Amino acid sequence: MMGDTAMNFDMAKGPNPRDKVIMDAAATAFAGASDTILASLKSFIAAMLCFPETQRKGQEELDRVLQGRLPSFEDQAALPYINAIVKEVLRWAVTTPVAVPHTSDEDDIYRGYFIPKGSIILPNIWSLLHDQHRYGHDASDFRPERFLKDGKLNPDVVDPATLGFGYGRRACPGKHIALSYLFIAVATILATFNISEELDENDMPITPKIVWRSAVISEPAPFKCRIKPRSEDAVKLIRALDMGERLD
Repeated sequence: MMGDTAMNFDMAKGPNPRDKVIMDAAATAFAGASDTILASLKSFIAAMLCFPETQRKGQEELDRVLQGRLPSFEDQAALPYINAIVKEVLRWAVTTPVAVPHTSDEDDIYRGYFIPKGSIILPNIWSLLHDQHRYGHDASDFRPERFLKDGKLNPDVVDPATLGFGYGRRACPGKHIALSYLFIAVATILATFNISEELDENDMPITPKIVWRSAVISEPAPFKCRIKPRSEDAVKLIRALDMGERLD
């Protein structure tokens, strides 16, 4: 059965039940992810501003793999350092420091603490993702290399995505969409732009100062930086992307 499209959609009748379910699911995924993904991208730009060596390493990998074209999802397996940057953004700049509330189903004892049935529990995701036993003594630093071993992603290091998107039935249903979007956004930005300090009136770099604004969602407060195309070839790629074209 043909779905409702712009050509055959009847405004008076509305969508058919099947398409209504699809529309509602898409709207829920968009609403749930739009602010958190934006917060993660702000944190990524802040990290590239404060850790330029990480930016350089990511761009070197992209240049080697892409050979002058835009990244695609098919490139993900060949870009371990970019994947590690995404994981470190999720870990270092936790978008939701406290998980959605849960309720204990039965009485429990955890490390000597009695938790009665029906207790409201707020898992501390920030603490879990900055645990030195999991991520090393430098867990407060932005270091994607912690997820790599011998040039590949290290499966022995806990993936932040297993903690940062919630747990059980309250876990984020758009997790895989968010991870895919973050990967392609990070890869595209680093392939085409340089992120650097803003300049003062004397053309001297202004030392970045990132202040975190934390509520239900944690993100950096507005900060200044310079985002410039890496080259004339990058300008062509950006314009092709804006026009919906591909330069493969």
